[in-house]
Amino acid sequence: MNRQAQHPLPSTVAAVAYVCALAYRFRTSEIACRGSLHGRLQRRRKRYVNEVVALVRILLNEVPVSTCGSGDANGDGQVTVNEIVLAVNSLLGGCGVSCGNGSIEGDEQCDDGGICLGTAKAGNSCTAERECWTPNDAWKGVCQGGTTPYRFCNRHSDCPDGRCVACWTVGGDGCSARCTRERRQPFTVRFVSDSTMPPPLLPGSPPGRTFVDARPLTTTGTLDLIVGEERHGVRSIAVPAASVHFDPVSIDTLACSCLRAAEYRTCSGALFFPDGSFAESCTPGFASAPAACPENRPCTSVFGPGNAAAGIVSCNALAAADRNTHVDCSGGTPVYELSGLGGSGTTVLTTALAVGTVGQQCGGAFSLEANPAELRGAPAPSIFTTSTACAFGCTPSEPRCAHGQANSCAAWSEEDVSSLMLCTATGGFVPTS
Repeated sequence: MNRQAQHPLPSTVAAVAYVCALAYRFRTSEIACRGSLHGRLQRRRKRYVNEVVALVRILLNEVPVSTCGSGDANGDGQVTVNEIVLAVNSLLGGCGVSCGNGSIEGDEQCDDGGICLGTAKAGNSCTAERECWTPNDAWKGVCQGGTTPYRFCNRHSDCPDGRCVACWTVGGDGCSARCTRERRQPFTVRFVSDSTMPPPLLPGSPPGRTFVDARPLTTTGTLDLIVGEERHGVRSIAVPAASVHFDPVSIDTLACSCLRAAEYRTCSGALFFPDGSFAESCTPGFASAPAACPENRPCTSVFGPGNAAAGIVSCNALAAADRNTHVDCSGGTPVYELSGLGGSGTTVLTTALAVGTVGQQCGGAFSLEANPAELRGAPAPSIFTTSTACAFGCTPSEPRCAHGQANSCAAWSEEDVSSLMLCTATGGFVPTS
């Protein structure tokens, strides 16, 4: 929805399609230069050439991997052809400038390093991938970009069109995830939720419905967008959890519904397991008790300390811009994927929202913060886009879709986000007798 939207987006999806102006952070930090990351550019090229040669010799089993350990991009103890190609591309591209290594280089305006995600060191500060890896890791990182963002991964091939990254740069602290300066922009939100009923179940369908009958829900609120300056055609966005406030919504005279955002935390900092199911939430203060995380997967903020959401704005074409939700007909959680190509200004953002309902009227002595945790709902991840979001149900019917609207890059530069409209589509499975 846009800043002052006059009407909700067209319909929704298998359970509920939300249209909103909250944010997701589709992390696209700079591709790390393989070979050496330190020193000055002018003195590096000869060393890079030597390291590429060393990687080829490792591939041919002429020398051990330890000869050039930094070339083992995913930490699996091997050097592959893909990793050599990455090193060659880094060499041809100038190499040496790596957002997140803690050193201000090239056209960077700042660089405060990164935070480990996905590994046993999740939550620790880092300046390189290898600093996040340990022998006890369940996974070696989290998918960044591509069609399956925020899933646990062990290698780049686990992340179609994306990368498996352990050392993630984050924004919200004055230095963006793109290593540029940030500015704070107050933003007024009108959040619209709608839903529709499905066609009758066909013979042979599993018992249950994959749509839910619910009344449209509209609320307003405010939040702060922490927007980074454009670098290489991309801006990053972070949303501090403390800045997010949604007004309560009356449900007739019977109840009051409350939408909340939080600093979403999971065991090791990914949103999803490799199969697309939700990673355990260890976020306190909600109806679902925080998960007890295993020692090798510590409880970690997904979007960076203090952030409720994060994302990017692409001033070039953006791959994987459409959001697709596939409902698990066996009664499991919905599976999210991205596809398609978005034009200039496409914004993709991720957050986790909780909806709680209390059996009393809004207003008067009603207080959102006074609600006990069991009435606050449970936060769940969702990906928002200015492109198209569709949900596919169990029954063989057409998907339900919502459509967003991009804000131009020129408008972002002028701090004008009045055209911004983001949407998402989600689904669920409701058993029936």
